[in-house]
Amino acid sequence: MKQIPNESIKKWAYSNSNKLSHPVSVATVCPGCSLNVVFNTKRRLYDPNRDTSSCSSDCPACGATAHFWVVDMVAHAREDGEGDPGVYMLPAPQEHMDIAEHEESIPDSVLQYCKTAQDIYFSGNLMATNVLIKTALETIFDDFLPLGNSRTELSTMIRDSISTINHNEPLANLSSSTRKSGDLHALFQKHHGTDQDTADAMMQLLETLIMYLYILPERFKQLESRFTELNGAAETQNISDDSNKDNAGLLHKNVYIEADDHKAA
Repeated sequence: MKQIPNESIKKWAYSNSNKLSHPVSVATVCPGCSLNVVFNTKRRLYDPNRDTSSCSSDCPACGATAHFWVVDMVAHAREDGEGDPGVYMLPAPQEHMDIAEHEESIPDSVLQYCKTAQDIYFSGNLMATNVLIKTALETIFDDFLPLGNSRTELSTMIRDSISTINHNEPLANLSSSTRKSGDLHALFQKHHGTDQDTADAMMQLLETLIMYLYILPERFKQLESRFTELNGAAETQNISDDSNKDNAGLLHKNVYIEADDHKAA
């Protein structure tokens, strides 16, 4: 189960039975086909003991069933408009980065290609997704090419960019921050006076470091294995298709031979 933005609920319906509004349509990513769709809900039920509304819907694109829960329904019904219900979905849709949230960190040239590739992916145009992702990769590594290097094929661009991508810098900065003159060292020394903001920042550091050192490298390994499996499956399918074509051609040829033999008889 995953919490989704409250803005995902596009339409509410008022129920006379419990005097509350229930979600009628929910716009979000389908966990089955990964398309942005609008789920039209059914079987809407309210649980007064937990102040929770539940409903279900089938994806209009692939038919996959999704379930939704809205908590804190009474607060949502308040006339002062301060109610802010939580919306949860099961199965959880595949997580994707909201690229627009990071636009300040991404060069404009790269940002546009990446946003367009993601938009096309969510539209379900798989062929265009393939082309745009390759173009986005070329644009990313073109920014890291050393001066004087001209654009060539993608593999060469990535290889030539390695020397200019400094992924040791975050760890070097972290090392400096933990020295006696560093800010993080000073905060560690003041542990008795740690406030919530400091604890939040330190936890973010720990989580980011775990992601950086352990999770991201493992994700790349998993993706490499997946690409190998997908490419192998595609090659097997191509061999099967070619074999079927050969068999069909042989059968077609045999039909003509039998027909000629019948004429000769």
